[in-house]
Amino acid sequence: MKTIYRLACVLAAAALAFAAVGCGEDDEPTSGKSNIGEQLNPEGDPEGTVTVNIGNDGNLIMLTDNTGIEINRDNNFIIYNTHRMADIVSMGKAYGLLDVDIIPNAGWSKAVAVLPNYGYLIREGNYGPYTYIRLYVEDYTINTSGGIIGACVKYQYPFYPDNTLCLDLYTDGIILNESNNYTYTVGILHYVPFEVSIDASGNVRDTDLEVEYTENEITISLRHWMAETAASWRVTLTDESGIEQSLSIIYENY
Repeated sequence: MKTIYRLACVLAAAALAFAAVGCGEDDEPTSGKSNIGEQLNPEGDPEGTVTVNIGNDGNLIMLTDNTGIEINRDNNFIIYNTHRMADIVSMGKAYGLLDVDIIPNAGWSKAVAVLPNYGYLIREGNYGPYTYIRLYVEDYTINTSGGIIGACVKYQYPFYPDNTLCLDLYTDGIILNESNNYTYTVGILHYVPFEVSIDASGNVRDTDLEVEYTENEITISLRHWMAETAASWRVTLTDESGIEQSLSIIYENY
C-alpha cells in the first residue's frame, strides 16, 4: 500500500506543480481497538474522523473553534489556541487513530516532529478541565523532486480517552451565586474513578464547600449560607491515572 500511495502522491504532485496531494489509505489496517461503545466508519476509523492535507508552509488549520495546528518548514506540528492553553504529545508508532487511546502524564509541548504512521494527542485546557483531540499521520506528501511538502493527517474531536476523566465543561471558572442557588452541576462525559481535594482562599474553610458526584455528574454547592460577600476555592480532581484537573470556584453574595 505504501508504494501505491507514494506513486499516487508523485503523480498528483506533478499535475498540480507542488500542490499538496490527496490522502491515501492507511498503510496497514487498524488494530481494531476502540473505546467502549465506539462506532467505526467503513474505513475502520472512529466515527467523526476527519482527513486533511496539511502543507508545511505554516498555513493554520483549525481543528476546533479554539485550537489550530500547522506544519512548519522543519516538519514540526505547531499548536495554537485562541482561548485556552493547548499542548501536543507524540504517542509513537501507531496503526491508526484507534491506537491513540490513553493519556500520558508527561511529554506535552507546543511543537513535535511530524512522522508517518505516528499518533499524537492534543490537550486543550489551562489546568483542567481538559478536552482532547487525537491525530494520526498517514504519510508525508511529496513534490515531483521527492521533497516533503506536508502530511496527510486524520484527526478526531471530541475524543474521550480510556484512562482519564472527561468533563462537560469548557472553562475552569465556576461561579456560585443566588441565580444558580449556589449550586453548579458538571456533566461527566467519560468516567473513571477519581479523588477530590478542596483548597479554600481567604476567610472561608475547605469544608464550607461540598462536592458530590456520581458516574454521570459532579455537583458543587455551599454547605450553608455565608456572610462573606466573596470567597473562592480550588477543587482538584485526580483520577486513577494520576491526571489532575483543577476547577476554580468563586462565591458571590453581592
